[in-house]
Amino acid sequence: MSVWVLPKVLIWLSTVVVVVSDNGVLAFSSDPGLGIDAPDRQLTWMDRAGKALDIAGARTSAARLRLSPDGARVALLEVMTTSPSPAGGALWVMDLTRNVKQPLTSGSTVALSPTWLPTGERLLFGVRSTTGESTTTIVEQVASGATPARAVLEQAGYSLTPVDASADGKWTVYLSGRTTVRSLFALPGSGGTPAPYLA
Repeated sequence: MSVWVLPKVLIWLSTVVVVVSDNGVLAFSSDPGLGIDAPDRQLTWMDRAGKALDIAGARTSAARLRLSPDGARVALLEVMTTSPSPAGGALWVMDLTRNVKQPLTSGSTVALSPTWLPTGERLLFGVRSTTGESTTTIVEQVASGATPARAVLEQAGYSLTPVDASADGKWTVYLSGRTTVRSLFALPGSGGTPAPYLA
């Protein structure tokens, strides 16, 4: 199975991964295969007619991905057998030009919902411990992994996951909730108090 890698918005609809580009082109993976038994996948560049053009990087167990704004790198959530949620995994960044990848998380840290900031130099993502604790913190880290992640927002007992960042970098939209019912909030990029996305 191949995943069509066309930026920039990644949306989950049941068992279908849908990716929509800025110019309206829609691509999808019809069987993301969530779970620890998910097979290896090969990211593949395809044209609009559905013809495979070239492979992108090494095979991966990732079922969730986000392409960088410049299309040169992709953030991958690879399957972790210790993850309490199939939506989480080990976060890697793959350089699609050099076909190499490096980890941004390790050990007992489960990453969720990687989101590129507009410059393409940094990522926001949720982090949770594999111990199953309910709190998920939003952190920011340089895509190279050169410096440690910095906590951006944490609320005890809440699961927080970034959804997207505005094109000017002034706002981050994220999901917040204690259960499966969650609400959208907007967080100022310069810090400050989050506000409901739809008041």
